[in-house]
Amino acid sequence: MPWKHRVAKQITPYSFGIDGEEVLYSIREFFYDDPEIDNDDNDPDWEPVYGPGGNWTMEPIAPTAESLDGLEWVLERMLEAVKEAKEDESLIIDDDD
Repeated sequence: MPWKHRVAKQITPYSFGIDGEEVLYSIREFFYDDPEIDNDDNDPDWEPVYGPGGNWTMEPIAPTAESLDGLEWVLERMLEAVKEAKEDESLIIDDDD
């Protein structure tokens, strides 16, 4: 199943009678419903289509890898997701559930 890092936004009301809300952003793995969207060959020019459907990890993910090069790759993909979200806020996952 094709996937990509995406930014999620969660808004939580303060508790204990305090007015206001807390806004938190995190990185999630987003899994696309469309089997035509794929990047199994890790093509650096591959551009996903942000279609209507997909699922994402319930909890934010931490950058992990089996090597320093792998960790660098993961962090670069996460930063790319942040940059894309800043350019187009419609790409941000609304995680108010």
